[in-house]
Amino acid sequence: RTHELYPHADVLAEYLRDFAEADQGDRIEYNTEVQLISSIPSSLGGGFELRLTKGDARVDRRRCRRVVVASGLPVPHIPPAIVGAELLLGYEELAPSGRAFENRSVIVWGFGNAAHETARELQKYTQAITLLHRMPA
Repeated sequence: RTHELYPHADVLAEYLRDFAEADQGDRIEYNTEVQLISSIPSSLGGGFELRLTKGDARVDRRRCRRVVVASGLPVPHIPPAIVGAELLLGYEELAPSGRAFENRSVIVWGFGNAAHETARELQKYTQAITLLHRMPA
């Protein structure tokens, strides 16, 4: 599909949709909320038990060896000591195009996928773009 390190979100969404349809079949459950994750003692086989609520309010249970939680941040993280923090524009507030930043100098604060994806889109429009991230501890 792409050889880009940070592909556009649409490319990732298409890949995940194709993967789900071709390789996972009925192993992916939609409209399902995880209510509780419980550890199963190793004497009983280990792993985890998940209590799920389906879209129709039906409660179901699943057992698995591993659980991956990839929920993202519930709210944007802006450190309180940043002077001018009220001037920052969050990822969740950006328009899909960088036209609003045409011929401007822009700093993208972050170094994850969202920061790189944002910088890649903005570079089409900006005069200069800088990625700003913290140094390793």
